[in-house]
Amino acid sequence: MLSPYFYADDRLRASFTMDLPESFLAKDTIVYQYVQLTPDNDPGSVYISITCSAVVDNDNSQKIVEHNGATRMDSKTMKGKKVYEQNQDEVNADSTFTANKDLTLYKAYASEISGNKVQPCIAELPISKKNPDESIYTTWRGVGGARIYKNDADTNPIEIPESEMTFVIEKPDMTQKIVDPKEFAVFDDFDFFDADELADAGIEMQPLDKLGGEFTLDKSVLGFDGKAVQSVLASFEVVDNLTDPDNINFLFMADIPRDAIYESAIIYQWAQLTPKEHSEIGDLSVDCKVQVGNPDGSSANVYKKKIEDS
Repeated sequence: MLSPYFYADDRLRASFTMDLPESFLAKDTIVYQYVQLTPDNDPGSVYISITCSAVVDNDNSQKIVEHNGATRMDSKTMKGKKVYEQNQDEVNADSTFTANKDLTLYKAYASEISGNKVQPCIAELPISKKNPDESIYTTWRGVGGARIYKNDADTNPIEIPESEMTFVIEKPDMTQKIVDPKEFAVFDDFDFFDADELADAGIEMQPLDKLGGEFTLDKSVLGFDGKAVQSVLASFEVVDNLTDPDNINFLFMADIPRDAIYESAIIYQWAQLTPKEHSEIGDLSVDCKVQVGNPDGSSANVYKKKIEDS
């Protein structure tokens, strides 16, 4: 995965999915998936082994472990081992493989195959643009497999047969220009509600109150920490054409840590309004969702009730 930003790392992603009859993936079952990579020009001499495990229907239970050495991770070699006790001698304590920040990517979901369930798992390796480890740019042989454990004390798991693959990681071409975000600074002073321009169109703008707040983020829940500031600007458009409706516009802005603005992340913002007068109108809620990197991944909704009930 090549990031378009000069300050952001590229990523090597190992994406695992286990699609099995639902009876095999009961709650609290541990799905252990792995891939072992070995150089194509000297297969078996050494392995970079990436293991990715998750407890079915348990939030934030994913574990990513890297092993370096010549030991195979197949069921024969790991026979009699508990799920978290496998190949401990070759664990790379300094590994930079990590989980994706989007915790929803580790949730089990219904399969397209009737009666089946899917347990995904993702491991990612950040690759620095400035000083990449160029040894990864080669042809690799990979062998992958999986085991299903009833719990963390199980020593007789269900084995999923291994499969093999060959793939090439090519060094990216960095000679093409990467856009500097500073070039977009012109938008910082952009007036979203240009009163003069709107007046020329026969629209009167009436500013409404500004909503917002500052929040402390919990890394154990979200995968990153820091401060976030959320603001909602609203304005009322009075349109002088009797055939056109008046409008209330909401502008949602989220000022959050850069780590949270990763590819495919969904930013969800909302505002809930309660009338000071005419309480019979009831609560009104507005929400807005955008997906980072997807110009078509946005939606907005209005609910005639509290947002938590929508």
